[in-house]
Amino acid sequence: MAAVLTVNSALTCPHQGKLSLSSATGSLTVGGAAVVTMTDLAAASISGCTTPNDLSHGFKQCTKVAAVTAGASTTLTVGGTPAALDSAQGLTDGLASGSPVQWQVQTAGQTSLTAT
Repeated sequence: MAAVLTVNSALTCPHQGKLSLSSATGSLTVGGAAVVTMTDLAAASISGCTTPNDLSHGFKQCTKVAAVTAGASTTLTVGGTPAALDSAQGLTDGLASGSPVQWQVQTAGQTSLTAT
């Protein structure tokens, strides 16, 4: 079982950028924090990325989630949309040496609600 992500979970790009999570419905909470769905995760913005914007050398600062490639619950939905799990990962809109940049979960921030 994996921990379910909430708006208080910590997700980052490799350059200290933090994903700003929100919940479109807020209808399910854990410890007062709204559960994040896969749709919410795909809409996350990123702030604080330290990569310089230098496209001529293949670098672009991470500013938003470009793709979510893993981490959808198969057993828990919120408003019909799969909840996001602490196994979630994906790509940002940033570039490092011309290659896409991956974001990842640092901590779910809670252990009370789990799902598969």
